Amino acid sequence: MERYCTILAVACALAACRTVGPPVSPPAAPVPQEQSPQMTVLENKRLRVEIIDPNQQSRYHGPRFEWSGMVWQITLDGRHTFCRTSDVRDVIDSGVGLAEEAAEPLGFDEIGEGGDFVKLGIGVLRKHNNEPYGFWKPYPIVDAPKFEVASTPPSLTHTQVLRGPRGWGYRYSKTVALAGDKPALTITHELENIGTKPISTTQYNHNFMIFDNNPVGPGYSACFGFKPAIDGDFDLRGIVEFADSCVGYRRAFDGKPLFVAIKGFADSIEHNRIIVQHHQSDTGVGIAGDFPLAKLHFFTTPEMICPEPFVDLDVEPGEKQQWTRIYTFRGGDDATSR
Repeated sequence: MERYCTILAVACALAACRTVGPPVSPPAAPVPQEQSPQMTVLENKRLRVEIIDPNQQSRYHGPRFEWSGMVWQITLDGRHTFCRTSDVRDVIDSGVGLAEEAAEPLGFDEIGEGGDFVKLGIGVLRKHNNEPYGFWKPYPIVDAPKFEVASTPPSLTHTQVLRGPRGWGYRYSKTVALAGDKPALTITHELENIGTKPISTTQYNHNFMIFDNNPVGPGYSACFGFKPAIDGDFDLRGIVEFADSCVGYRRAFDGKPLFVAIKGFADSIEHNRIIVQHHQSDTGVGIAGDFPLAKLHFFTTPEMICPEPFVDLDVEPGEKQQWTRIYTFRGGDDATSR
């Protein structure tokens, strides 16, 4: 019940946060409803959600993002899309859509070159030198246990059980579910520590978003449940600006990505609220979680706007931790959200 109250709160906030922008664009043309191979599709009256099969080698199988619960595309009312996707030839190495990552690997600092460590939601990776960990580095994947896939419409669950080196082990389930016939979905996680060492890391969703393929820049904004401030020495290059509770775009990109860490939030679930909008098309998505923010990053390019909310994971042997992310979508021709 609490989770669906949160969905309702995000939906109400999304409807209320209709700021004045440039003239509204004509409605987007209907998106062809063609099911991609190696995808599971969840549908209700409002949403179509395409989820990648984590056991398919021709989809994402890189050493960075979790293979489970990766949402390829979300379509609202047959016409509005919200996710940045890639050509299938690039997806094996690049995250797309709603892609999650455990930022800190397990056991990396206790080994030397040639030793094995664990990346949550992937499996066992190999350390190929003695340099510090880098998420962009192509660590060889030594063991990636197969995922159990359970489809119970309107939900889909991926579960991976890993018994790794030196006492590392977990049972990790992720469920993507639609909220009845509402334009909302949830991603619910359960991490059980079946090893002998404490699991401590942070986990986030990268949220590779672009609305109806409109280039990211002026007309987009991201608003937060608190007044954000820059956490560190980051050059905004005159592209984005912070005003009140929002980040907006002042000008088009100069070809380089932009990244900034954000501070200003308290240890409160109420601050874990984000609304991303494209004002010309009057489309938007509300993002919330049932956990306080551990960190918050903001990454953007002309092809994506990515607010990245982090959760702290601390699971002792024999214990479990659960957390949920909630997404609520709105389209410019969505009369129910006005």
